Amino acid sequence: MSTTDKFLRQTGYFIGATTNGSKVIKQITQDLKENVDKYGERLLEKVCQIFVQLAQYNLLKSGYNVSSLVDNIFYTRYGKNKYRVGIRNNTQKPIMYFLEFGTGAVGRENQHPLAGEIGWEYLVNKHKTSNGIEGWTYYDETTSEYVFTRGLKAVSYIYDTLQEMPKIIEEAKRKVNLNE
Repeated sequence: MSTTDKFLRQTGYFIGATTNGSKVIKQITQDLKENVDKYGERLLEKVCQIFVQLAQYNLLKSGYNVSSLVDNIFYTRYGKNKYRVGIRNNTQKPIMYFLEFGTGAVGRENQHPLAGEIGWEYLVNKHKTSNGIEGWTYYDETTSEYVFTRGLKAVSYIYDTLQEMPKIIEEAKRKVNLNE
């Protein structure tokens, strides 16, 4: 199983009656099931809408230039009472995971809360400058220059959004009640 698949399962990207994942996600799923019985399927869709908006906001506030990436966070319906929140499967998908977990020496120093649990590795490949600083050089096509980097810290935009699920569910219930 790939690290990406482990992340999807551990963080519970599948929201609805069939969610599998960590204890937090199981509790969220139970809360959702109880509320869906009371509020109907519209609640699940509202939860997904709010979740995606908050995850996008969390990504944008990271300080990185990510405005072109936020639309990669999405949700879709795939059956009765089944919605999937995820990251689009396109060429930017690896970047989205690098932003979630961080990379290189900087990521290793500022790890994602689930990095160890799912086996995320902060590879630095023993790249070092002459004065011993870990990092690597890459060609930036937008600036047409070589750039030295030590990696990036974990933004944890999905993980942080998951921590807000009780509030998201309450907001979704309010919106469903108000027919918004």
